[in-house]
Amino acid sequence: MSSHVHSATIYIQDQDRAIDFYSNKLGFEKRHDDAYAELSAKGVNFSAPVETMPWGARATWLVDPRGQHVLLH
Repeated sequence: MSSHVHSATIYIQDQDRAIDFYSNKLGFEKRHDDAYAELSAKGVNFSAPVETMPWGARATWLVDPRGQHVLLH
């Protein structure tokens, strides 16, 4: 049995229901908002706060020291 999943894309229609199932029942962690808060506190710049993309994923773009935008999702 696998002990670690790096990432998975799961399309959903009801976000509240999916969060309840995957986070509350299965114990999966939501990390985007936590990572955004932690990195912001360390002085990392973002072009926008974490938001839900049209395809349903939560994402944001951090801005590196050279001004390049890096997608965080």
